[in-house]
Amino acid sequence: MNLARLAGVLLLCLLAWSPVQAETDTWETATQAGVDAFATGEFEQAERQFRKALELSKSFAGDDPRTAIG
Repeated sequence: MNLARLAGVLLLCLLAWSPVQAETDTWETATQAGVDAFATGEFEQAERQFRKALELSKSFAGDDPRTAIG
């Protein structure tokens, strides 16, 4: 999966994430770090963070609001 597609998928996940979740979790931290790194042109760091967030998302329940529906 290329970086742009991975970033897009994870950004969709971030947008779908429910703001009702008050506590910051590891997935959110990794996703935000990826977004921040991508915004500053640190693409290798962004990819590492997005891949970490992607791995963490594999443990989400099927109805978790942080997952994109496709």
